Amino acid sequence: MKHYFYSFFWVVVAFLSVITCQAQLRVAPLTQTPPNPVTKKAQARTQALSLPFFEDFSTYFGQPDPAKWENHGVVINNTYADDQPSKGIATLDGLQFNGLPYTTPTSANQSLTDTTDILTSQPIDLSKNIVLADTVKLSFWWSGQSLGESPDPGDSLVLQFKDNTGAWISQWADKFAAKQGFRDTLLNITNTRFLHSDFQFRFIAYGRPTGMYDVWNLDYIILDANSSYNQRSIIDMAVTQQPRSVLKRYSAMPLHQFQVSEMALADTTYTFNNQRKAASYFTFSYTLVNTQNNTQLYSYNSLDDSSSYRAFPRTREVVPVSIPSNVSISGSTPLILQSKFHIEAVNANPSPRIDVFRNDTIGRSTILSDYYAYDDGTAEYGIGVRQQQGSVAVRYILNKPDTITAVRIYFARVGETDLTGQTFGLSIWKKLDGQTSSILYQKSFAIQYPDTLNKFYTYTLTHPDDDSVLYPVGVSDTIYIGWIQATADLLAVGYDRNTDSHTEQFYNIAGGANWQNNTEPETGSIMIRPVVGKGTVTGTEPPLPPYVRNFKVYPNPSSDKLYWNENGVTQIKVQDMLGRVLKQTTRSLSVSNELSITDLPNGMYILTFQLNSYQIQRKVIIAH
Repeated sequence: MKHYFYSFFWVVVAFLSVITCQAQLRVAPLTQTPPNPVTKKAQARTQALSLPFFEDFSTYFGQPDPAKWENHGVVINNTYADDQPSKGIATLDGLQFNGLPYTTPTSANQSLTDTTDILTSQPIDLSKNIVLADTVKLSFWWSGQSLGESPDPGDSLVLQFKDNTGAWISQWADKFAAKQGFRDTLLNITNTRFLHSDFQFRFIAYGRPTGMYDVWNLDYIILDANSSYNQRSIIDMAVTQQPRSVLKRYSAMPLHQFQVSEMALADTTYTFNNQRKAASYFTFSYTLVNTQNNTQLYSYNSLDDSSSYRAFPRTREVVPVSIPSNVSISGSTPLILQSKFHIEAVNANPSPRIDVFRNDTIGRSTILSDYYAYDDGTAEYGIGVRQQQGSVAVRYILNKPDTITAVRIYFARVGETDLTGQTFGLSIWKKLDGQTSSILYQKSFAIQYPDTLNKFYTYTLTHPDDDSVLYPVGVSDTIYIGWIQATADLLAVGYDRNTDSHTEQFYNIAGGANWQNNTEPETGSIMIRPVVGKGTVTGTEPPLPPYVRNFKVYPNPSSDKLYWNENGVTQIKVQDMLGRVLKQTTRSLSVSNELSITDLPNGMYILTFQLNSYQIQRKVIIAH
């Protein structure tokens, strides 16, 4: 999955927490994140399952495997943790699977605790082939928080068994309010009331039902009957964390920009978990393929050079992979680089009852198209501001001059306020020095929320005074892309915790040149992506009549009256920064070029002038 601009700046740590002035970027849990679709076709279950029951969540993403699970809000992913024992985890939080909170968030229900996500096994037959010498055991790995929001005091993760009367009986629970890594738990099932043909077990999360709060993760669930079996002795090596992009600086970038640099590919690392209780030797292989023409760009197999690698018992190991600098990549956009890493234990000799090989391979797709990105496409949090006149910017460094034609932003819902249709200021700067000459582009756009998980909305750059005129912006090397907060409500953009570009993030709490770098410990990447490489720069002379290009409103700021320099205005509309119409007048051509503003309170406004067939917008500040 799984499940964000001028005188003052602040952000929230948790949804609708006490508002205090902050001098740094902070993150907030999401309150609506539509889910990924199921990535495999659902399979119909026709009869109760038999032992062993094994699930490491490595083969299904989105919904849990329907052949094994009944789902109530749980999402299978590999991005909501960084310490999982094997690739793929089940995440339980306060969102339904359709992305909506169980309870609509309000300022009055933030302390509410209730049942949220539930993961229930399909029926399992424990009535057959169970002898007195056997002990049925259930083992699982679990954690609280990881990369999500930590459970609060009183929240809990509960495990229940269904007995032979159909009643659900609690067998285990954990409560805490601090981040903890994955741990394993082993339970013996000796009570005969559970040894029946319709046995089920389920995990229930208790927490805030108003958003992506109180996050719990599950992995590596095994139910089997074997008197000598226990979790610690399972013979397995499993890949874990989602790998990084093969690019040095970005997770995605334009192909024509990538091809300028001969050193654009990065050395990377892959993580695996050795769950054996003894040190083990292993081999690994790596391939990088251009999927557009199915060309293998690079491959390595440790067997080819007789290299041997040794993993310590019950540890997480990191394997470095170096890609030669002379790898040549050609093709047309979009081009996808597919990397694949495979780990294999020497003399594995695994249990024949459990398929431990399915979690030995992991891959990553890197897109070379027409946009830059730091994020991996998934949001674990939102990041943003809640006060008017604060600014946020993300730095991008280009390899050669180019044009920006659009900006893609993933606006994420945080809190109880729906900001759909309200405005924000999309901005492009060449320097964050507070100078007007450094502003390459600024225009107000409407906030658009996506209808599916992690979906970016594309804002095409149009002329600041005419939406019908495309306005590509020429850039040379370093640029800053960001937004200006226009509403006092929290405007949130998706925040990816699996990548880290916090050194490229800046905010301004006082206007002018008072920009600061994001130094928060919650490192990640803001999900905003510039689109480049198409269109012709319009420059300083857009294809508009001179009387439109030269239209000026003055003085700005003003205390009592506004004036403009062109005759012929027939209508004026005054809107606040939320887009609400406060004043609208129709004028005859004989009226003087002035407008009284004594009836408007202090603040920033957008004035729309109807001049011949053109609507001209200008921002003004009223200061009595």
